[in-house]
Amino acid sequence: MKIHNKSEESVKDAIGRLASFSPSTTDEYGHQLIDYIILDCASDFGNTVVSPADVKRNISDKLLLEFAEDEIIAAAKRLVSKKLVKIIDPSRRFDKPKFQILEKAESQVNNNRNTLEELEEKVFDTWQKEIIEKYSNDDIIKQNAFRLKSILQSFLSQMFIKHGVESVSLLYPGESKVKSWLKENSSDELKKLIPEIGDFFENVIKIEVPRFFVTENQERQQYISNLFNSSFFWHLIQVDEECSKLLSKSTTGQKLFLDNNILYSIVGLHGQDALESAHTMLKFAKDLNYDLQVTTKTLDEFQNTLKWQLNETRQSLPISSTLAKLALEELGANNFLTVYWNKLVSSGVSIEEFVADLSYIEDVLENLDIGVYNKFRKDIESSEELRDEMSILRKACGDHINIHIVEHDAFHRVLINKIRVC
Repeated sequence: MKIHNKSEESVKDAIGRLASFSPSTTDEYGHQLIDYIILDCASDFGNTVVSPADVKRNISDKLLLEFAEDEIIAAAKRLVSKKLVKIIDPSRRFDKPKFQILEKAESQVNNNRNTLEELEEKVFDTWQKEIIEKYSNDDIIKQNAFRLKSILQSFLSQMFIKHGVESVSLLYPGESKVKSWLKENSSDELKKLIPEIGDFFENVIKIEVPRFFVTENQERQQYISNLFNSSFFWHLIQVDEECSKLLSKSTTGQKLFLDNNILYSIVGLHGQDALESAHTMLKFAKDLNYDLQVTTKTLDEFQNTLKWQLNETRQSLPISSTLAKLALEELGANNFLTVYWNKLVSSGVSIEEFVADLSYIEDVLENLDIGVYNKFRKDIESSEELRDEMSILRKACGDHINIHIVEHDAFHRVLINKIRVC
């Protein structure tokens, strides 16, 4: 099997480079995986200053993925804020900046790679010894012991490819999917890999290779889990043709409700990076045939927050465009106030004019083919179900969370449950 005209071994190596990636819930705009990839491939150059083009080629060669140079530059800037990379500004105006991975980051990437390589070698060697000891009375196994590891590695490569593509359609690489794939496909796939040595050797391989994945050995479980998850992420980030079909089949017609944070992002109130990420996400969701919706509850919240921001800004001391420009150089434009300052500097608009333009959010949604959803609202707002959900959320979050936020989130939990049973 080939993916993008690359061998199974190349795919396995590419997937292996993502095995140390561990996403967190703080990944607000979905940048974490991209930043990890940029850092990983930049580390191949050591402390050498590299161009975005250098890193782009290395990502293509090592991870079989294609990135735009602007994506790489954006990731490098984010990595600067984490003190992992240093940006070198261009000497000529229209040249692109270069960057250099810092020693601490390079050391961490290399340590992660070494740890994975050591774990892989230990897991394979231990498994091979187990098989040899288990069949110690059979000369055919002893004579062909050297083949065991290579057959397992080839099978893993096939499994990574198949598991990643199929699990992405479920949006998470679940263990049940692995077991299902093993049950349905392992015998046929292994038959292609086993040399013609004899029926006994073939039967041993067909029994023992699937058992490799059903283990209580913690190191083996860790190794398998790391690589299956990285297979999922590798397929997800490239979303090739086969993967797109599976995803689209899984998501067509499903409703995807957009929250107030997304509305803020699509009109630019979280800054340029969030604006681009949000519109990329919307395009991706449309390509997968999601039915994008915003509830009237969320629209009301959006309008209310605009009014609150307007009142807060009015109560503050007025700021001149000159002072706003100086502040933007330090802070950037990535929240309501600084985005307004940016508009103030560029076009001199008042805060009232700025908010008035944003209040036409329904027009923005219509242009983006995003529906407005009002079903069940009256029933939910007067329901005991809503009060129960609010009580649960209040206990979980504590009294420091605004009651309007609690009510909004509880409302949407009840709404989703209603839609699921309809």
